Amino acid sequence: MGGKPPAELEWLRNGDIIQGSYSISGRDSSSSISFTVRSSDNNAVYTCAASNPLTPIPLVAAIKLSVIFPPSFITIEGPSEGNRGETITLNCRSDVSNPPAELTWLVDGVTFEPQDTTFHSVENGWYTTSNLTAIITRQ
Repeated sequence: MGGKPPAELEWLRNGDIIQGSYSISGRDSSSSISFTVRSSDNNAVYTCAASNPLTPIPLVAAIKLSVIFPPSFITIEGPSEGNRGETITLNCRSDVSNPPAELTWLVDGVTFEPQDTTFHSVENGWYTTSNLTAIITRQ
């Protein structure tokens, strides 16, 4: 970015100042950031702000990151035993992911359709819940 005097450049992540590299060549100034993208960067807004003593309001450019990542774990809650003829409900929940995880129920290698699957939006992605209700049989 050019200017006289050269612009001072500042990087922000979600409104908080972060360190970037900065260089000036004549009237041109430039800045960059380099980082390893993590799941916590999903939906983060990175902003570059340029100002000099003659700019009352900084010029800004921003980008919102969309990070693709799988859930790191899933959990199943519900009874681990029951009596024959009893109806039980199991609940499966994924950790945060982007896009939302698709959950599949397998019982002895056979795929079953869940009765209720819900995708929940949270700050940096989605978590998925799925319920399976079954009647305990002799088999």
